[in-house]
Amino acid sequence: MRLALAVLVGALLVFLTANLRADEYVIEEEREADVQALFEPYRLGAEVSPGWRLWTISIEPTQIVVGLQGPEQARAELTLVHHAARGASAERTASFAVDLGAAPVPAAATAQRELVAALRKNDDGRFWRAIRPLPVGRGQGSGTPLFGRLLAFDGLVLLVGLFAIVIALAVRLLWVAPRWVKWAVPAATLAGLLLRVALAPPALLGAWPWSRTSPHVRTLFESRLFDALARDAGHVVYMTDLSLDVGLFYAALTPLVLFSHATQLLRDARAGAFVAFAVAFSPHHIRFSRCEDAFVPSIVLTSTAFALLHTLLRERSRSFRIVAGLLLPIVLWPAYLLRPLNILFLGIYLFAASVLHPDEAPRGRRVLAIGIVGIVGVLAVAEFFSVHGTTIGDATTSSGQWLLGVPQVLISPDLNLLLQPAFTPPVILVAAGVGVWALFRRGQRRLAWFLIVWLSAFFVTHAYVVDAAMQPRYHLHLLVPTLLLAAVGALEIAKRSRPAIGLLCGTAIVTPFLARNAIADVGSADTREYSFVRSIRDTIPEDCAVIEYIGDENAKDARFGRIGLRTGAPTHQRFRSVAVTRADGPNALVDAVRHENDGCVFVYEGLACWGGKDPSEPYAPACAALDAMKLPSVAEEHVPARVYERRVLEGLGTGQGSLRLRMMRRAE
Repeated sequence: MRLALAVLVGALLVFLTANLRADEYVIEEEREADVQALFEPYRLGAEVSPGWRLWTISIEPTQIVVGLQGPEQARAELTLVHHAARGASAERTASFAVDLGAAPVPAAATAQRELVAALRKNDDGRFWRAIRPLPVGRGQGSGTPLFGRLLAFDGLVLLVGLFAIVIALAVRLLWVAPRWVKWAVPAATLAGLLLRVALAPPALLGAWPWSRTSPHVRTLFESRLFDALARDAGHVVYMTDLSLDVGLFYAALTPLVLFSHATQLLRDARAGAFVAFAVAFSPHHIRFSRCEDAFVPSIVLTSTAFALLHTLLRERSRSFRIVAGLLLPIVLWPAYLLRPLNILFLGIYLFAASVLHPDEAPRGRRVLAIGIVGIVGVLAVAEFFSVHGTTIGDATTSSGQWLLGVPQVLISPDLNLLLQPAFTPPVILVAAGVGVWALFRRGQRRLAWFLIVWLSAFFVTHAYVVDAAMQPRYHLHLLVPTLLLAAVGALEIAKRSRPAIGLLCGTAIVTPFLARNAIADVGSADTREYSFVRSIRDTIPEDCAVIEYIGDENAKDARFGRIGLRTGAPTHQRFRSVAVTRADGPNALVDAVRHENDGCVFVYEGLACWGGKDPSEPYAPACAALDAMKLPSVAEEHVPARVYERRVLEGLGTGQGSLRLRMMRRAE
């Protein structure tokens, strides 16, 4: 037990020291000549590329902002900072990390690249000389609450600390568990990992996957420590690959986390073992175990917060309680904010702290727990409304229509994942029903209503956006309360009939194998596009320009802008991505290809050519215009016209059987 406490204390120390950054590099006064020399032969006012001039150089204490001006006062920027302060999309020179601002037109991107080339030539690696103390929390935007800035940990440290917490909590509970539980939980965890490696598809299964980066991925990708380790190992790590691997890491931890959560909530290690086993073999959870989406990490973080809360309230060891209380706010903050609807956990945690099992937690501990949960929750709510205020307003005005749609979702097998045998084994649903009956029969009404309200709250709120393809993601929020109720039911069934509990467990074990086609389904056009883009990424030479049409999407949605992002390499982009939108006009793509100065130019025709247009048009005019150039194809694939995320193919006409994805190369 001392080992478990030591691990927990170690996790706390790691968190507390992770943000104590000693210093930052600054630019001294009177360095104007040195800065201008970085961009020779270009001087202020000089034309960098046709129509685009070097217009401004702003020297700030920790960064240099370079402004370009083009036709009709159009603007573009570059921001130069020290390597230690780089952003995810930065490129490196000897002294600087360079963030390229959004280019309004391809010609602006060309000018940006010309300045970067000049910077590489002139930068000898000795620009930074002075340092100054760095305040804790620096690096976050001014809109981030102080508490959020204080918890801006290095991503690798955060991951290691979370792993230590999960292991310590599980070991603590396994130490006093029945003998069969001590081997069953690790066995279930290992089996779950093997199932996910074997069955879970490595795919992008979230919404806006090419532009959205969840915090649990972004913080690791931007970790200076992770970047240094990757460089030392000579291993280049791409963001898209990392997001899938991080998802698998969180998925592998889930059985252990839910064991700790369920054991403490239900006050029975056997129930905890059942929940660990059930989630390890859950087809629903396996499906999303190797993707970039945040639902599986959300389960881990919210359940870890639950386990720490229970430890603070009911743990006999004072040392464990103190450490749990110190760690709780650190875990609560990302647990509240990782997914928008996670803010509902504020009410769930408050209910758990104030109402559940009052005989086991003195009033003083409850007041402390409510204070921690509430204070962090209020700060999280403020952050939540600053980001999602418009969405909340829309939901409020349409609440009547939204609530009237709940019964439809409840009875529809297409929309209610609890009614889909491929994702929720019927025996689990039966066990959950038995669990509700057993709790009321035993007089544990508070616990029964707690789990019912938890399940209902997420079911109702997820009825606001109804999308059959996306519903499995959303309903991952229902998995934990369902399995907790099923664990109560399983113990009741085991008490009454051994054959029945054997049937329950046996069915749960075989279900992922029977449902393997549903688990591995990546047959939609957008999931197939990721596979295609990923397969040709490494065949494109370094530093080539990749021009692509993105329709009505943001420049950040460019497939080859995201797929080339990496860490552990001299530059943080494998390619130079040039995005052309529908607003640029029907000839913009051809013009971008013709006028691109780079000797190595690839052109990608993706799903935007089929969806970023009017439905009456067979193909986006900008993409169709490329046919006259007769560019040779280097890779091509036809994918079914089946949609996973609706917005990707909004302009697709009817009667389309398959869609062509194609990578071409301009002759040098």
